[in-house]
Amino acid sequence: MAIDWVVIPASVVIALAATLVYVLLIYWIDRHEKEPLLLALATFVWGALPAVILSVVLEEAAGLTLSSLDPASAQFMAASVAAPVIEEFAKALALWGLFLFFRAEFDGVLDGIVYGALVGLGFAMTENIAYFLSSYEEGGWAQWLMVVAVRSLLFGLMHAFYTGLTGGALGWALQARSRAVRYTLPLLGLGAAMLAHGLHNGLLSVASETPLGMVAFAAVADWSGILLLAGIVVLAWRRERQVIAAELADEVALGTLTQEDYARLTSSSGRALARYRLRQQHGADYARRWSKLAQAAVELAFKKRQSAHSVRAQQAVPLLRQKALALYSAPLAQGTPLALQRFCPSCGHPWRAGQRFCTHCGRPQRGMERSQRP
Repeated sequence: MAIDWVVIPASVVIALAATLVYVLLIYWIDRHEKEPLLLALATFVWGALPAVILSVVLEEAAGLTLSSLDPASAQFMAASVAAPVIEEFAKALALWGLFLFFRAEFDGVLDGIVYGALVGLGFAMTENIAYFLSSYEEGGWAQWLMVVAVRSLLFGLMHAFYTGLTGGALGWALQARSRAVRYTLPLLGLGAAMLAHGLHNGLLSVASETPLGMVAFAAVADWSGILLLAGIVVLAWRRERQVIAAELADEVALGTLTQEDYARLTSSSGRALARYRLRQQHGADYARRWSKLAQAAVELAFKKRQSAHSVRAQQAVPLLRQKALALYSAPLAQGTPLALQRFCPSCGHPWRAGQRFCTHCGRPQRGMERSQRP
């Protein structure tokens, strides 16, 4: 069928929109310490371009190798064995690069899942555009709509799930004390990704006989895996809160944090709620400064935990502690350092020298407290 030029922008826009929703979801799960945007973007781009190109080249070579088989067997082997192995290997290269050269930003299982999912989403976006266009050529708008619905909604997180397994295993390996475990876990994670991918493709490759049943079975298998990964994310959130609580407890005595900030950082919802309240009470500049402080403090907690078996983490601890203290002492936009601001004890609104009454609630100057931090 001749290509309708409307289908090209439609395919690109839908693939981009679906990917954006999933990317925001993945970035949201990294609740305690957001990964650097440039690094996250580079990871996504690797999945969208170099990993796809490498996969196409290697799959063409694999197709030549399988050409000696009968057509049905060759197609099945290419879809359920060659493609999963090649594609997961190509996507994993980005994660291994992060693990080797940007290990300071790779703190554990959750970071690995986030980076892995971003690689997978980049790969899926490019692959979806190609599938959308080919489906139109094969069956017109009716088939295009069906493929868009299936790949954007039903199977929209599949590549994120597969490569999330690889990344999560790398993050787990980073926390392992045994050298044998550190080398074994990444291979097990990659193997699990290839196996899950192969199961999905294998089920769909025989769907021509019982299409609805096989697609449904593949969807159940895939979403069971996604729910399992979601459970791992929840456990990772819990572990990170425990690490933050344990490692930052002595920072209050050292003066790196106040007791109030420690309570906010160790609460499941305290950080987001604190940022909102600080913005309402003390302005955007104060809230941004506190967010940077929270980021430095959480990173400090993770590096302290890693310092028992990492020289790099040991070197990072005093630098992060100094960074937190500098954020407290640096002037804000209104010229008063974060640590020396005064606030109304009734409403928490900033109070400047020379004021006789709080401009927000009207409380008189007498009784105003000099707060170290709100």
